[in-house]
Amino acid sequence: MNSRNLSELKVSVIIVTNSDQRLLKLKESLNALENQTYRQVEVVVVGNGLSESACAYLFQWASGSKNRQFLPFRDNAWSYLDHSIVGRLRYEAGIQHAKGDLIFCQSDDDFVAPDFFERMVNLFAQNADCMTAIGLPLSYFWDTDRIELPKEGTWRDRPRYMHGKDLVMSWIKDNSFHPNPGFCFVCRKALFVEAGSSIWYGYDTSILLSLVPQGITGFDPDAFMYWGCHDDQAHIELNEMHYEKFVYVEQFRRRDQLASDIWNEIGSIDELRTLRTFQKSELAYHSARGVFQALKRRHLRLALKHLRVGGFLRVMMIGLKEMKVTIRRC
Repeated sequence: MNSRNLSELKVSVIIVTNSDQRLLKLKESLNALENQTYRQVEVVVVGNGLSESACAYLFQWASGSKNRQFLPFRDNAWSYLDHSIVGRLRYEAGIQHAKGDLIFCQSDDDFVAPDFFERMVNLFAQNADCMTAIGLPLSYFWDTDRIELPKEGTWRDRPRYMHGKDLVMSWIKDNSFHPNPGFCFVCRKALFVEAGSSIWYGYDTSILLSLVPQGITGFDPDAFMYWGCHDDQAHIELNEMHYEKFVYVEQFRRRDQLASDIWNEIGSIDELRTLRTFQKSELAYHSARGVFQALKRRHLRLALKHLRVGGFLRVMMIGLKEMKVTIRRC
């Protein structure tokens, strides 16, 4: 790739790290960022309740370059009852501190290929209207050092550039068009600044539903981002918490309100209707899983509450669909 085609855009990578037990994974992530072929990359690590020894290591790491920053917070802000708090209090702090034109929010157990940011910045440099960009997220299994490619899907036919609204509408109709709605987008900093703390409610899909639709989005299937998979991932426990305490309900409500407000300004009536139908069906999906979990434990009252939260008809339709898929697999 001809680096002379690249602009002088600076990328700020924001990493929040919560646990000393993930320090080895974080070091791998930082090594991958240090080896980027694109050199205008700033790394901001936000410590969320780390031990003194972990902080000492990260202070020493930050002293090695002007493009390394470490922001320590004594208290761990993580909460299973309000998982947006890490975004609102920690990722947001990193973004406010960042000097880059582009923002990439990364978990401490993920890492990127050496040419990832060269390819990402190239998408912005070649199209001045590009507001967000993404590569191809691969699954990396830490325990076995195994890489898993995304499932086959219509993502292979996605153009290099398209409007973000069209991407979201295509993904809602066929989720194979976009294999990962998580933290994998590189976004212009102005989008995060304008959205403010509201973007962190349900952030796994909030960036996709609320930031991406606001302009052209780029795609490079040869820019690899490795999404770490292991038993200590927060979403596993979060799902269990939702089945017992309904922790997603308020998160989805606030995430969906932000997205609806944005689409009300930029979208058509049909697009807004499609978005709201998706929002209801997503909560119904988790409610259907909650019904199955509750019935396994013979908690009839809990199962009925999931039916009410997700909507009886939607939950039943999704539940029947899941049962058919399970039967076919057996």
